[in-house]
Amino acid sequence: MVLEGDLCPHQDYVYFSTPTEREQKVISDFRTAVDSFVERLRSNEGFKDAIFAHPWIATPNEHTEEILEAPEYLSSMVVFLHATGREIQHAVLKTLGLSHKQVPVLELEWLEVLLSHCLYSDVESFQPSEQILKLLRRELLEIGAIERRRVKLRDPSDHLMLLTTSITN
Repeated sequence: MVLEGDLCPHQDYVYFSTPTEREQKVISDFRTAVDSFVERLRSNEGFKDAIFAHPWIATPNEHTEEILEAPEYLSSMVVFLHATGREIQHAVLKTLGLSHKQVPVLELEWLEVLLSHCLYSDVESFQPSEQILKLLRRELLEIGAIERRRVKLRDPSDHLMLLTTSITN
């Protein structure tokens, strides 16, 4: 509100509070679980092979129209593969208008896009790797990183709710 210039001193009340130890522990435990999950995912050869075999990576020129409908999905695959040391063919990078040096660093936002598509909206592309995806989905559910069929590795809504309802001084 301050940045937007919408703060009205006689109407708006801003109350700052710090999370309780329990609230901090919930958030800290989640972040630790996410970090561990990401490390295991980066070394999961079966998952890397499944992404590498995806039609958009294997034959991007045959899927240009589909790619143009969801370029962030292809980008997330490229970012993940690049971060795990896989060689990405020039045709894939060309489709995105990137060079090897321009591939972004793997961040949680990219993994959210990648995993949401792999586990829910693009399951049919991963039929041979169905068991791997089931295990990933189960692990994400256990750590509380799935909301309404979307992977949330950064700020799950239950954590936001926890913080907004915190009443410590």
